[in-house]
Amino acid sequence: MYFPYYSEFTKRQSFTLVLHNSCYFGGDKFSNALYNAISWKKTVRVANDLPWARIPFEKDIHTVGTSRKTQDAMDRQMMLSEPNLQEHDVAEQKWAAPFLTPSTASMTSFPTPEVRRFPEKLTREQFYPTAYLFMRLARRMEDKIFDLYRQGLVKGTVTQGIGNEAAAIGAAFPFRPGLDVISLLHRDLGSHLLLGSTPYQLFCQYLANADSPTLAREGNVHHGDAARRRFPMISHLGGMLSTVVGAVWSAQKRGENACGLAVIGDGGSSTGSFHEALNLASVFHLPVLFLVENNSYAFSTPTEHQYRCARLSDRAAGYGMPGETIDGTDVWAVYDAVTRQLTRMHAEPSRHSETICGGPAILEVRTHRLVGHAVYDAAKYIDPAKLAAWHRDDPLLKARISLQEVVGFNESQIATLENDVESEISEALEQALAIGRPVIANRHEHSPAVSTDRIESAEPAESNPWAERTATICRAPAVPVARRAYRVERSKMGEAVTRALDYLLESDPSACLLGLDIGEYGSAFKTCKGLFAKYPMQVIDMPICEAGITGFALGASQTGTKPIVEYQFADFATEATTQIGLNAATWYWRSGSPAPMLLRMPCGGGVTMGPFHSAEYEGLWSRFPGILVLYPTTPQEMFEAIIAGYDDPNPVCVMEHKLLYWSMSGAIHFAGNLDETTDYNQLVCPLSETLLRPRCHRSGRHLTVVAIGAMLRDAAAAIDAWVTESTLKTAMDAESAAKRVEVKSSVPSEGAKNPMEISTAVATEAVELWNPFVLEPSYWGPIVESVRKTGRLLVIQESGSFAGVADALIRKVTEEAFDALKAPPRVLASRDEPVPFAPELELQYRPSVAKILSAIHSFF
Repeated sequence: MYFPYYSEFTKRQSFTLVLHNSCYFGGDKFSNALYNAISWKKTVRVANDLPWARIPFEKDIHTVGTSRKTQDAMDRQMMLSEPNLQEHDVAEQKWAAPFLTPSTASMTSFPTPEVRRFPEKLTREQFYPTAYLFMRLARRMEDKIFDLYRQGLVKGTVTQGIGNEAAAIGAAFPFRPGLDVISLLHRDLGSHLLLGSTPYQLFCQYLANADSPTLAREGNVHHGDAARRRFPMISHLGGMLSTVVGAVWSAQKRGENACGLAVIGDGGSSTGSFHEALNLASVFHLPVLFLVENNSYAFSTPTEHQYRCARLSDRAAGYGMPGETIDGTDVWAVYDAVTRQLTRMHAEPSRHSETICGGPAILEVRTHRLVGHAVYDAAKYIDPAKLAAWHRDDPLLKARISLQEVVGFNESQIATLENDVESEISEALEQALAIGRPVIANRHEHSPAVSTDRIESAEPAESNPWAERTATICRAPAVPVARRAYRVERSKMGEAVTRALDYLLESDPSACLLGLDIGEYGSAFKTCKGLFAKYPMQVIDMPICEAGITGFALGASQTGTKPIVEYQFADFATEATTQIGLNAATWYWRSGSPAPMLLRMPCGGGVTMGPFHSAEYEGLWSRFPGILVLYPTTPQEMFEAIIAGYDDPNPVCVMEHKLLYWSMSGAIHFAGNLDETTDYNQLVCPLSETLLRPRCHRSGRHLTVVAIGAMLRDAAAAIDAWVTESTLKTAMDAESAAKRVEVKSSVPSEGAKNPMEISTAVATEAVELWNPFVLEPSYWGPIVESVRKTGRLLVIQESGSFAGVADALIRKVTEEAFDALKAPPRVLASRDEPVPFAPELELQYRPSVAKILSAIHSFF
């Protein structure tokens, strides 16, 4: 048999995998065959005369009645030294891959398709049957998908790879799923098939049914397998490249011999993110192949309006890497060039060689787009004569001719192969069409800080990676972390940052601090001072490219590193809005893989730094679902926020107000596991609800004041001033009243209380002061209860009136405690304008102690 008959999965209960030395059927094919069998819960029998075969996944393998748990994905080997038949009941595994040979004698005598991964390489004769098979499979699947779109069964849109099959198949062929890091584009359906996706899974993805690999959450081409290092696509195309660079860096740092394939189009190569990724890969000398699929048009814009260089590969010289341009319609030329680059990347550098070894490369493949940009595009902007010439250069037709001329297939043999492809597509599509629609998930409140969904399907979804467990809507569930206690009696806020980073870098070798000037200089505000000397391999100075750094960190989080990113100023993090808010924040929701990233943002004004170094932007980041946003205001809270953010398996922004770095001091008493009785499965963060909660800094009964960031310090000062004023005023009023009473009667009534003491107590206990601490996901419950008690609410924020979180809090209070309000809620915010530079202007711009005091007076 020469083709993976997926339809056989539903008909057979057992299969035989024959492993022998006469042909290459080693680790990848054996493991991929097991993946398919596992996904359908079949019994697999293995006949083997090879000394070993790899099993690249963590599962229980039952061999002849004996159970043992496999270890790391690429390290564990299963010894099958006996030449006789051995039976294996293989435990369930959710992901399938397209290589399984059914136990049958009725198939043709053609060889099994060989997908040799690097460093193995097929000959042309071995290569073309498999290459043509997958190219044909991809072409015919896209034809079917287009038909489904016209029938209204596929929604959204469809971007086809017709004319791009040689580039997709030739490029992906050598890469090793589960080891190498890969990011594909919307015209690379064939690559997905080669790297592990099945036709059934891809049809389900386009149909957005209950068995969609992305749970019907993602668009037609936005999918992958992040757990096996095939990253999901986003529409912001350049943003995908730096994730590959970071993932390869992290894997190499951990001793893995991993490479990267980062695919981009000619249009996407115009983005700044493209250049940031190239520079990062060059600076760190990483084995990443940047494959530019140049089909002459970015949607409708021709390449002459995109760039002026003769070849896109010419750009490689500027980054100190090799570049090459090849014919992307010749599948062998693409395969040969990619394999050649991988060989160069793995070669040892030599003083006598002119070849740049080990580092990245640009490979431009000149290909064709034989249809419009998408199904809605008739491509009338392309000259009909040019389009006709492209069709004569159809890569599928060229591969078919090579199958005859190079391999010697006759028309009958090719027709048999093509018929089998049709049968397989029909079987897979029939199964996919039989799957029901996705069920709307039920929302559950697993903790006061986060809402969660229980994933439910209309029918059992065998290949659904999230079908049998509870997951948060946008965030990965937390795992308990036991930490040692930490205690210091006095620390400034900036020192608390340094202490927390030191604590993490020392305790976890996978921790890595990335940022600008954080090495010997110790960062702009010296919060990283001394860390580079102690942890030179974990503290990394980066080039200036906030978007690239963030994508780099996201990729690194997928291959065993836990990155901590310091943005020199929170203002500069806006350069990475796509990576933070649209890529990292949605990563788990789209792929099912956690993305642990701690993003530190020095923010806020009051230090005369002007409009580009003084904003907060906590309101911006709190608008993106999937991010946890923490805003500490004391050294204790700062230490806890950094530890909690690091341990959370999702992107976490910690807002660090610059004005408080060296003006706020206090103790740090960190108990590690703060509450051993807490059910960690119900929490958004493993350090328990005692961390991720609003912080009440002062109790009161008549007014709730919520202060964000540095405003808490000023609010506390204003409350103290108000108490003093109220006490003095009450004392003066009491003295006047006492004199009036003395005139009327020189004998006070029995049991009378000192009016000054009563008023002092009332003033002292009048105002309740809160720091929300957790801004996203908003946890307003305790604050709402405070307003129910006091009946009054004042929110103070340094951001503009609509730029922070005050509007969200007031909406929540009016929804849930409207009947308890005794006065309209009020917001005291900065002016809705950029932060001015001069101290006098900035003082007028921000809420001050005097302004806060006046606002408090307005409630009494």
